[in-house]
Amino acid sequence: MGEPSLGAVGDLLSVLAKMPTIQKVQFNNYRELRRDARKDRINFPRAYYVGLRTVQPSGEWKIDMWFGKRGEVGDYDATELNTITQEQSIVILRLKELWKDGKGYRDGVLSTDFYKAVMRQDVKDERGFTEYLETKD
Repeated sequence: MGEPSLGAVGDLLSVLAKMPTIQKVQFNNYRELRRDARKDRINFPRAYYVGLRTVQPSGEWKIDMWFGKRGEVGDYDATELNTITQEQSIVILRLKELWKDGKGYRDGVLSTDFYKAVMRQDVKDERGFTEYLETKD
């Protein structure tokens, strides 16, 4: 994937904002963010971020989407993401819930860290995730 188009992401925002099940659409331009001014965002990828909030019968959900160059945002391909199991999904959601600090994930952890730990390193619990974080590059 090449450089993401700000225009294409903008077009997507208008589509998402019109969806009746979406209560909130948030956009952040982390491609242009000054890293020296925002130490709390220093680990964020250089990419466009779109966050969605929806309320379903199962509860409130937050959906994160990142648009950037391959390797800068994540290194997944459709094949890998299509193989995620129900068990892995549950582990990822539980770890994300444990790792929340109210404003995001603590300790500079990104959403992709949960997926990589569970899908590639077979992490199944908080202890395993902590060990993964200590050894990740």
